[in-house]
Amino acid sequence: MDYPRAFVFINGDEDMPPLASVRKWFGSKMASDVYVPGQSPVDEELDQAIETMSDILYYADCLSDTDQHCVVVSTRQISPIAQQALSERWDTTSWMDSEAHHKKLKRLSDVVFEAQDFNALFEQLDLNYSSLAQYICETTGQSMIAEPDLTRVFSGRNVMARTEVEAHIKKIVQDETRSGVLWRIDLEDDSSTTQAA
Repeated sequence: MDYPRAFVFINGDEDMPPLASVRKWFGSKMASDVYVPGQSPVDEELDQAIETMSDILYYADCLSDTDQHCVVVSTRQISPIAQQALSERWDTTSWMDSEAHHKKLKRLSDVVFEAQDFNALFEQLDLNYSSLAQYICETTGQSMIAEPDLTRVFSGRNVMARTEVEAHIKKIVQDETRSGVLWRIDLEDDSSTTQAA
């Protein structure tokens, strides 16, 4: 499949229409220009790319937390027919511009997993601290109010406050995937993106 590739995420647990219908929505002349998992011939590289894209989009809150289908299309623009056909089920669109961009997104996926681990460590630290503070209170009757900075960090994370690092990673995800963009006008005159995968 040629680049650029649009990853069109669709909400719902309903089955996808037949591949021929999906191809018509996107104005595809060749069967190889549209990939629908479960209908197109299996392509492990595209399946992995869908998983990578899903992971990083979920992290950055670009993708809703519902059942998803993904259609991968070799195109620079999502056709108005596809937009209309999917309007009620449309979640987001993201992009992979080239093989080099694909590698960059794989690295970003690794960073997202590190950020998720970082968040889990914060949660574990909060639980451990609370457990220790509760033990001290039960044993001595003394509550832990001497560490307001630590308490502020924990309470902030409970209301979804994130570190500057986490905020930057979410912004990088949005920028790198071009989440929500329907027409890649920036690639219209770029012949380097049409190399075959």
